[in-house]
Amino acid sequence: MPTQKVIQQEGFLFSGQSVTDVEDGNEQANLDSWKVLIVDDEPEIHQVTTMALSGVKIAGKTLSFLHAYSAEEAYKALQTEEKVAVVILDVVMESDDAGLVLVKSIREDLGLRDIRIILRTGQPGYAPEEKVISQFEINDYIMKTETTRSKLYTSLCAAIRSYQQLCLISEARDFLQRLTVMNSFAYCAEEFCILCPLFST
Repeated sequence: MPTQKVIQQEGFLFSGQSVTDVEDGNEQANLDSWKVLIVDDEPEIHQVTTMALSGVKIAGKTLSFLHAYSAEEAYKALQTEEKVAVVILDVVMESDDAGLVLVKSIREDLGLRDIRIILRTGQPGYAPEEKVISQFEINDYIMKTETTRSKLYTSLCAAIRSYQQLCLISEARDFLQRLTVMNSFAYCAEEFCILCPLFST
């Protein structure tokens, strides 16, 4: 939900830079980057966020920005986009709790457990921090009016490192599962070779 106060505050935090200087996030996309989905119904927030994080590298990779202006758009994007590392999510959009509903959809309907979710709201009355942290599977909570570039970077950096670790754990688990299957095949083949002479007599 647009709030002039929030826009002014964000603009002050990143003073000296014009939002018209922001490049389209899609142009930054490349194979060697972390995908960050920004979900907010205020175009200015998308612009300021992209501008603030322009040129940032985390764990040796740049950031690739995806944009959704409603919870519905975000849901559709996550159905098709692979390996989205972080969602920076507003709460109040097409409804007062659109962001919170989307959190449940991401975790339960889409089954995306590894993706990190940073809840960023300009209206904490609709989503009190303690209640949201305890009841919803989010990874960070920040206020738009208190967001500095440093805080945004710190939150995103922690989220991406956590996502990276979860990906490594998933890859290791998949490898162990494949190894178990291979060992089972090897054992069966060995047993077959032992039994083969018995069938030939």
